[in-house]
Amino acid sequence: MKSVRFIFNQAALIGTAALLFVSSIYFTSCKQDEDSSTDNSINAEKLAAGDPLIRVWSTGYSTISIAEDALNDNETYKMENLYVQKFDETSGIIYGQYTYVLDWDKPEEQKPEEGDYYKSFGKWYPLNESLIGKWYAVAYKNLSNNTISSSGAYKADGSIAEPTIAKAIKEFTIEKGYFSTYDDFTTSN
Repeated sequence: MKSVRFIFNQAALIGTAALLFVSSIYFTSCKQDEDSSTDNSINAEKLAAGDPLIRVWSTGYSTISIAEDALNDNETYKMENLYVQKFDETSGIIYGQYTYVLDWDKPEEQKPEEGDYYKSFGKWYPLNESLIGKWYAVAYKNLSNNTISSSGAYKADGSIAEPTIAKAIKEFTIEKGYFSTYDDFTTSN
């Protein structure tokens, strides 16, 4: 009788070990799929020196400064860690991580005495700390030596930022309606 119980216990132990092994492989592969920010298949490249996007662009009332390592839009937001998804030589989407972004929902006519507020378009705004480190996108088209049309990602019921570049690339697309209004910019560089 002891040998039959020993065999059943051994079988149960082996079955449990096999189940744990299979479960660990499954959950490990799921975790890798969730955090694809280190995935090399993001279909975008780091913005490189010499790229024709790298300039100071202006509409007369708005300025976008694009450098190899940062995009600054009229001092209302700044993105670093820039990647570009190019559709052709004249159009694509720039993705970057917010390092600075104003909270447009909390304008003040006068600068408050407490807190960090920044003036933009005649009003004072605090920083939107919840967006810092998250990913945003700016589409461009009609790029030439001295002109570009640009559109920040926006749609009424859409996302305003994503936690990883992979999710930003998946969410912020022309097909999903994020880039419908473009401004025309020129440069003297």
